[in-house]
Formats: sequence, C-alpha cells, structure tokens
Amino acid sequence: MRIICATVLVLLTGRLADLSAQATDPADRATADRVAGEIVSRYSAGISRAEWRRQVPSATWRDRRGSLEAPSESTLPQQPGLWCSSATDTNGAITREVVFYGLRTERPYDCRFEQVRYVVEARPRGGEYDALAQAIGSALGAALGDGGRATSSVLAAQQPEAMDAGDWSMIHTAYPFHRWRDVQSWRTTRQTIFLYRLDATVQVLARTSILTVALRQEQQGYSSDLRYGVDLATWDLVNRLRPVDPEAADQLLDNVSVPQQDRLESVVLRLLRLRARTPRASDRAMLTTVLSMLATRLRVEGDRPADARPSLRPLLALGVTMTESATDAGIWYGSYDPAGTAAPPADPDGTFEYRTVIESDLARLRAHPARVSPGLLLDLAQAYETWWSLSLAPDDEEMLTPSEHAQGADVAWREAIKWYERVISQFPYSREADRARRVIIQLRLGIDTGQRLYFSPYA
Repeated sequence: MRIICATVLVLLTGRLADLSAQATDPADRATADRVAGEIVSRYSAGISRAEWRRQVPSATWRDRRGSLEAPSESTLPQQPGLWCSSATDTNGAITREVVFYGLRTERPYDCRFEQVRYVVEARPRGGEYDALAQAIGSALGAALGDGGRATSSVLAAQQPEAMDAGDWSMIHTAYPFHRWRDVQSWRTTRQTIFLYRLDATVQVLARTSILTVALRQEQQGYSSDLRYGVDLATWDLVNRLRPVDPEAADQLLDNVSVPQQDRLESVVLRLLRLRARTPRASDRAMLTTVLSMLATRLRVEGDRPADARPSLRPLLALGVTMTESATDAGIWYGSYDPAGTAAPPADPDGTFEYRTVIESDLARLRAHPARVSPGLLLDLAQAYETWWSLSLAPDDEEMLTPSEHAQGADVAWREAIKWYERVISQFPYSREADRARRVIIQLRLGIDTGQRLYFSPYA
C-alpha cells in the first residue's frame, strides 16, 4: 500500500510540475503579460479610429454592413449593435481585433475603441490559458486602486445560464459562445473580460462598461444618453463640420429633447447662408444633410410661425418650412428638404410584405387623418426603410435578391426619412420617437441600417 501511495504521489507531483512548467513557459508568460498589460495597465479603450490608424498602420479595416438580425456569410462576424468599424492586426502568435462604436462625445468626435478580442493559437501541451488566467488576475488585482474588487467566476461551457443573461445575450450575436470552454470572467467598474478556449485557440474578449450598458439598453428598447447607434458616417460628418462651424457640430450631437430655439435658429441661419455661397457640390451636400437634421428641432407655437417668432423669417426665406402638427393645433415643426419628396412608384404585384404594409398604412391615414398614432407612423417608416435596406443587401444574403428591390428604393429612402421625421415632430416624447431618433441619422447619411422587419420571402 505504501508503494502504491508513493507511486501515486510521484505521478501527481510530476503532473503538477508539468502544469507549472506550462504556465511559466517564457513564451506563454510573454504573451500573457502583453495581453493583460494592454487590457488593464495601458487600457486603450476610448481611442479614436483616427488615432488607432496612426498607432497601428498595419491593421486591416472593415465597416459595418448588412442585416442586423441575420447577417450574411460575407459580412460575418457581425459585432452586436450598430458598430462603426473594426481593425485587425497580427503580431507573432497574437491576433488582435478592435471594434469601434460611436458612443462617446469627447473631442475629436469619432467612433472609439470599445471592445477588443485577442486570439492566441494554442501549442501542443501549451500553457497559454493558465498563463493568461494568472496574468489577468494579477493585473486586475493590482490595478483596482479605487477600493473596488474585481470578481472572477469559472463557468462551465454547458451552463451559460450561470452567467448574467445580459452578458451572454450581448456576446452570442458575434461569437459562438456555445462552443466556449473553460470560461473565466472578470468584471470591474470599467470593463468585463472573458477568458476561454475555442477550438484550437485561447481567446480573451474585453468590453467596456459603456458598451455593455448601451447594448443592454438597446436590447430592452430604451433610449440611451450614451448615443448608442450613432454610426461611422455621422461621426465623419461631425468631423467635417467642426472646422467649419464648431457650434453647429455641437448642436448636431446634442440629444436634448427641447433645444434652445434662439441658439438653434442662429446656427441654422448661419449654415443656410454658408450653403448658399458654397461652390463645391460635395460641401453643399454635407451642409444640406446637417440642415435637414437640425431643422427638425425647430418648434414654435402660434397661429402663424413667422408672426409668433419673427426670427424665423430669414430661415423661411432660405428654404426652411414649418408644418403644423396634425394632432396639436398651433404647434409647428421645422424641416429642410431642398430636393423635395416624391411618392414611390406603385407596386402592381404586391409581392413583398413591406409594400403591402405601406399600402395598408397609407390607406388608414387617408381614411382617418385625425386618428394618426405614433405607432402607425413608425410602422410606415420602417416599411419604407425595409424596402431601401433590402436594395443594399449583400449578394449572398439568404433568400434575397437585392436587385428585386432596387426600383423605387431611392424614393423609399426619402419616404422613410419623411415618416421618421413626422414621428419625431408630432410625438416628440414617445418611445416611437426615441427609436426614430436612433435610426434617422444613419438614414439621412445613406448608411445601411439592416432593417428586415417587413420582408418575408414567402409573402
């Protein structure tokens, strides 16, 4: 018996020694120290895309595209939510993927680093996982000097419900979490970190608290003061506008429900005059987009807008229009559309669901103009948005041929903007208006929103 026990002890000691050697291998330790150092010690979250391009010139870039609900193979992996761009670079055994979102308003305005994933190819008998677990745990413990305490939990891949359901739901849209093994997580006031094995790799995923909160609010249908959903093109627009008119750039990003009308009118008038003397078509188009966004925030009470607010008269003379609310007599809302809007062509077949919805909703509006609801207007806007987005779909999106939706798509795009604007102007404090505000920026700038609400290949 003593011989057997001694033999078992020797075997166990040898196994522990093997594990310790794996975990302390210099190559594994160097990899682990680099990842932990970047995630915690140097903490790059919040860096702008422009700065990341400067710091990592070797990175390859891609921008968001395609359906939000069921991304095509050519667009995978799609990150959760309306992300802006991702940048991927490889250094030795480590591949790093950074994802940028438009959630922050610090200057310079840009989409910023909110998530990073490290992929390490596991070597036979390698100790990468153990080394990463030790390095991240040590770094977090040393870095939390604010009196807080990081929490760590080891999870079984077969029991994802052991984790906060919100954490898992925010991950699975981009990563096959159901195949994760040996999952560990750390949560601090700044970020959530996951360490796990996936196939023949060891991976670390770190997401800022700002992104986690914004994604959860969006999933639950809440409006977010973090400006979740402000996309790549919007930040590009603000960056172009800021050297021209910093105050206008601030107004563009201001999400106050009722802005100061005097200040807003001054900005709009200044941009109208600037547009009138701007020779380049691209610059005029940029100013037109900004004006169409800012004009919708103009609001006045009275029988005649120009009499109630004489300061509006110069704006009206330069193309701004004020339209009376269909539900609140004497309440007027602004708009700016120098190109005008035409009705989309009729669909003789009615073969697509969104066209049926459009026809039905327009009929209801004509039959009961005094009984318009924010839900009906939102419904109509989303149907037009579906039409337009389908025309932009990737060619390999399942059961969808983009060319079948191309005819009339440009007009449908303008109609979607018009009806979203009406939701905002007539029902500014409704949940429908909150949703409209989140999507209308992308629409105005021609960025695909991935809307598929009213599309069924079987309709």
